[in-house]
This record gives sequence, C-alpha cells and structure tokens, in this order.
Amino acid sequence: VGVDEETAASPAFGIEAFQQDRSIVVDLHGATHAGHCTLEVIGMDGRRVLTSDVETPGGTARARLDASSLAQAAWFVRAINGGHQSVQRIVFTGTK
Repeated sequence: VGVDEETAASPAFGIEAFQQDRSIVVDLHGATHAGHCTLEVIGMDGRRVLTSDVETPGGTARARLDASSLAQAAWFVRAINGGHQSVQRIVFTGTK
C-alpha cells in the first residue's frame, strides 16, 4: 500500500542527493507526472529552507541547489512529483 513497484517499463520515482562544493546536487528519475518536480530542503526541525521547481523532461533531471546559506548539519532533501515523493537525508559539511 502506497509503494510503487518498479517495472522495466516504468522505473520507480526516486532521487539521489549529494553535496558538491557549496551546492546540493539532486538526480531525479522516474518522474512521470506533470513534467516537473518540486524539490525541498528540510531541516531536522521540519522547516523548509530551500524550494525549487525542476522540469523533468523524459522523467529525469539533475538540479543544483545553492546551499551556501545552510549550516553544517543533517538535512532532508524531498522531491514531489504528482502524488509521489522521495526523501533522502544528507549531511552537509559546508566546505566539501
């Protein structure tokens, strides 16, 4: 219930997020609703600190979020596409 099963014809919606310099890079795949996704960076307190809309032609995209204002901490990156969402926790070191 509430989980999409991956098939060869339609890969499951998901993200891979990582730090690169003072940015957070997010690779999206399997986005099949509306041609775009909303990305959010959320603190451990539940507060959204960054939001971005990303075009997902063909269901995939790579986005770079300016994270220079973020503190060194653990953050959640969430992607929303239609009724689907994917969340990944990252540790942002600020200087990597």
